[in-house]
Amino acid sequence: MEVPSQSSPKQTDAVHHLVKKIDGSLLEGGGQILRNAASLSAITGTAITIDNIRAKRTKPGLRPQHLTGLQMINSLSEGSTLLGASVGSTEVTFLPGHQLRGGPLVADTGTAGSCMLLAQVALPCLLYSDQQNQEESVENNEIQLKGGTDAAMAPPIEYLQRVLIPTLRQHLHIDASLNLVRRGFFPRGQGLVSLKVNSLRVKSSGLPSICITSRGDVEEILISVFTAGKVKHSVGERMVATAEKIVGTRVAEITAAFADFPLTDRSIKINKTCVHEPPERAFGDGCGIILVAKSSTGCLLGATGLGERGVSAEDVARGAADELMDLIFNSEACVDDHLMDQLVIFMALADGRSEVIAREPTLHTRTAVAVAEILTTAKFDVRELKEGNGGLWSISCQGAGISAVGVTDNDTG
Repeated sequence: MEVPSQSSPKQTDAVHHLVKKIDGSLLEGGGQILRNAASLSAITGTAITIDNIRAKRTKPGLRPQHLTGLQMINSLSEGSTLLGASVGSTEVTFLPGHQLRGGPLVADTGTAGSCMLLAQVALPCLLYSDQQNQEESVENNEIQLKGGTDAAMAPPIEYLQRVLIPTLRQHLHIDASLNLVRRGFFPRGQGLVSLKVNSLRVKSSGLPSICITSRGDVEEILISVFTAGKVKHSVGERMVATAEKIVGTRVAEITAAFADFPLTDRSIKINKTCVHEPPERAFGDGCGIILVAKSSTGCLLGATGLGERGVSAEDVARGAADELMDLIFNSEACVDDHLMDQLVIFMALADGRSEVIAREPTLHTRTAVAVAEILTTAKFDVRELKEGNGGLWSISCQGAGISAVGVTDNDTG
């Protein structure tokens, strides 16, 4: 089933007084408000109106990828109504249906807009979909997403595959997979991925609380690079070499300077991969890098870089490597900044008290918290634990305890 290109024309006047209004210029003021609000609306059954959409962006209003995300959720929510949704619109209303269904479904941005952001929208919804048994998971709880797999201002597919989804699996027992069929880049997109998520209804349960509060020792760092199209494999090799040199040098410096440094009581293993995608696995030209640090307690911290015209392979790799080195050597954070803002929605849905230790919350994280508190009974506590160089912060949450069969006895407000 394809995501419909038009919103449903019907309107339910009787529920207007129940619609929660969300200011799209809140804090970060971008597309994240749309993504989190629409997902939570569909899961909790709370009708919403979002105005001032992307008010803080150069081109306010819905872009094609945002519209596709809303239409996708509208398709997943049975009996729902989506009003005012068109490219450029600055206000939309979403009246969720009586339940969420799974796939099959195809959502296509029609551009190079990130389909990884679509995956972030879809994952929580599929988690709460009306999938009844294990056998349904492969065929009926899978969606295909088309667009940019490696796009600016969005996480690349490897970040979800190597950081987000493994973290959700380890700490929340979420059974999900993201398969790359074909990479897509600016300006034409055409990437394709397959997202599969096993519904919580299979286990007749909700989400447990999440606790990521002790990083332990960093034991392993992965450097993974790809090239595609006209970008030669040698470019990828240069990226790997640059990143490996930075990582190796920084580890050696710290080891020499601080014999009792918490990361140096054992050696750090460095793994490397560098692939050139065959023509059938990529549409267009591109390259990218991800570095992932894995700790003794299972924490995963990532940093990424995307090739762009006029920027050398070495500079792309250097930016990602420096980012990760700063995170693991100058901080005790258990997650990177991007993972923190993506965990907020799951903390809000979970049952019980969750806590994650991170650096100072970004505007994206604070925005995710604000939206979650508007649309659920979840209550967050954001506290600074240590000052200096990004600081060390505790982000805790008493979750709303949304069950696999819908909203719990908690009133979503």
